[in-house]
Amino acid sequence: MKKELKRYILEWAVDIAVAGIIVYIITTFAFQNMYVVGSSMNPTLNNGEAVLVNKLTYLVKEPSRYDIVAFKHINIANEEINFVKRIIGISGDKIDIIDGIIYINDEMLGDPVSEYSKQDIIKAGSMVYPIIVPKDSYFVLGDNKTNSIDSRYQEVGMIPKKEIIGKIIVRIWPLWKFKIFK
Repeated sequence: MKKELKRYILEWAVDIAVAGIIVYIITTFAFQNMYVVGSSMNPTLNNGEAVLVNKLTYLVKEPSRYDIVAFKHINIANEEINFVKRIIGISGDKIDIIDGIIYINDEMLGDPVSEYSKQDIIKAGSMVYPIIVPKDSYFVLGDNKTNSIDSRYQEVGMIPKKEIIGKIIVRIWPLWKFKIFK
């Protein structure tokens, strides 16, 4: 009887260890949950909402205009934090902000995904325009263009591809606002 109990406990411990290793691998290399902090992505994502980040997407394809991404940022206190923003400019794009309107390659921003392009920018930030997005970098903005620290500001600037954690693929919390993003 004692031998059977030891075997049962050992099998149970092995199952837990294997499950833990699988969870660690998935959350480290494939997917990560993340909470949105602040109002910079309103109305698309709100403070406190949980999203799922796909870390594998950009291993097989390049980030696209209008993708919502999570990326690493070092703030002025030299702390690494995660930001969630929308890609507006991709490598080689010319970005300009004139009278509160965003222009990409001399054409007014037009977003087929949402009402995003209809909100004028009150602050063009601290960058000097026009800007050419460097190779393997991205110009990102929060959907709440009047209240977002993003690529318009030198402290954030262009986001190198290597700093992108992944693409936001789904809002998982609150459950009643569950949404899959393209």
